[in-house]
Amino acid sequence: MEKEFLGVPPGRGSCPLTGPLPFDLIYTDYHGLQQMKQHMGLSLKKHKCHIRVIDTFGTEPAYNHEEYATLHGYRTNWGYWNLNTRQYMTMFPHTPDNSFMGFVSEELNETEKHNIQQNKVKNMAVVYGKEASMWKVRRRMLLEIDILT
Repeated sequence: MEKEFLGVPPGRGSCPLTGPLPFDLIYTDYHGLQQMKQHMGLSLKKHKCHIRVIDTFGTEPAYNHEEYATLHGYRTNWGYWNLNTRQYMTMFPHTPDNSFMGFVSEELNETEKHNIQQNKVKNMAVVYGKEASMWKVRRRMLLEIDILT
């Protein structure tokens, strides 16, 4: 998207645009959001209702709302944007506050299915976290499921 499309829009309200824009929604990640803030300054607030943030695991309201997060000591690199929590598009239904994009899977042929079944391990788990520091206190659990060897 070209920067000139994101100037200061006229009008008032939560999405104060009076004329048509060359786009309906802006899909971005936190790095893109930060760049938009740097280039647009205060005019970013006028476009906030058009933004959808791709956030793999979602953002809970406590981290999204700056005043609440600051009051409770929730300091993160991805928080404080004060968006409607449904504007966060997540690939995992981590929090019901965000919009769940869903999963994509492909159909496997018989050879691929057979290979997967033959190579299956006994203990298997899916773990995820936004930052490595989240796992420091869980090292023993990770060792138990044989992630750290």
